[in-house]
Amino acid sequence: MMLITTSKVSAKKHIGAVYYMLGDRFSEDPFVLFQLRGRLKEEIIAKLRHIRGSGEVKKDSKTSQVSPSIKGYQPPVVSGYWQYNQQLESSLVVISPPPGSETVLDVLGPIPLGTTATAADVVMQYLDTIYKNVSDRAVLMGLNRESEG
Repeated sequence: MMLITTSKVSAKKHIGAVYYMLGDRFSEDPFVLFQLRGRLKEEIIAKLRHIRGSGEVKKDSKTSQVSPSIKGYQPPVVSGYWQYNQQLESSLVVISPPPGSETVLDVLGPIPLGTTATAADVVMQYLDTIYKNVSDRAVLMGLNRESEG
């Protein structure tokens, strides 16, 4: 997704809207956050039940953090935190075209070229064609249907 903004305030509004939508989705199902990090709901619940049932909790004297003593437990690798090399669960991925036909070009309005109005119209039509082609291509790439385009 390409975000074109005219000011930092506008960008902040878009980022705020994304956070609001994420928060709304997480409030519907908090386990979505864990799914995005590659953990399944059943796996997390099973581990929590195991910890509660065994009552085993050890405190790490070096970091003063409480960590569960579960066989095979590996703390997350911080250096690779932002990397995700697995296939996303299909229920987390929603790719759809924008709800309206209005594009960024429509929002920005006519291009003030300082020449004739027809020159601006030709440029706008050209950019509109490119914008639509890029949008269609992005959706196809997101749906793993690149060869269809």
